[in-house]
Amino acid sequence: MLRTILLLPLALAPLAALADGCGHTAERTLDIDAAGVSTLHVDAAAGELDIRAVPGLARIEVRGRACHSEEEGLAGIQLRQERTGTDVRVSAIIPDPGSRWGLFGDSHAYMDLRVRMPDGIRLVLRDSSGDVRVEGLRAGLDLTDSSGDIELRDIGGGIEVADSSGDIEARTIAGDFTVRSDSSGDIDIAGVEGNVRVRDDSSGDVDIRDVTGDAEVGRDSSGSITFDTIGGSAKVGADGSGDVRASKVRGDFTVERKANADGIRHRDVGGRVNLPQSD
Repeated sequence: MLRTILLLPLALAPLAALADGCGHTAERTLDIDAAGVSTLHVDAAAGELDIRAVPGLARIEVRGRACHSEEEGLAGIQLRQERTGTDVRVSAIIPDPGSRWGLFGDSHAYMDLRVRMPDGIRLVLRDSSGDVRVEGLRAGLDLTDSSGDIELRDIGGGIEVADSSGDIEARTIAGDFTVRSDSSGDIDIAGVEGNVRVRDDSSGDVDIRDVTGDAEVGRDSSGSITFDTIGGSAKVGADGSGDVRASKVRGDFTVERKANADGIRHRDVGGRVNLPQSD
């Protein structure tokens, strides 16, 4: 009986792997000479994504972990590279698993990616689902993400982000930071040497602090907005529900339109305070 009990977890291990949608895995590898490359485009699909920029690195290293619930589906999950002039594009190719039904439900396919690249190359990133982490860039980032959390650290050269769902967290940024759009999830930005602008936020809290330049939220539908330790001015264009708080703002503090002006709080503002009238 004891032997049977000890062997049971081993027998169940493959079933557990199948249950999480990754019954079968395979490694995918690309190494690209970075000489003369100015921009790296990464088109990721479903899966986790981790990108680290390394000073002095001479190549772009891409490591993928292909995952499919069916063994025969692994062959279709691949990495592809293209080069046009000074631009390199790396794409994750994941065929649609369709509506096949396996032992534990629908078929699943994704590929987790780890990328190491020189820090002087600009990154243009397109991701469909899964968490994203980017660290160490010096030449700027343009990121479009459909779902999953985004974590950005120690990035220079300016950042632009468009996000559909998931939290955005950014720390230690040199250059302007722009969130073009965010549908849902919190935005937490701190430690920016430059300006911060959130153009359009649908839901979730927005927290902007420790910024040397101006900080602005263009339009926010719901969720609180917080400005703290802003070297320039702080501004909200239009806000629906949720409190707006500002503290330690060296320049002006402005809220142009607010559904409930009573939800605005401010202290230690060095410039003018411009607020809408309460209803």
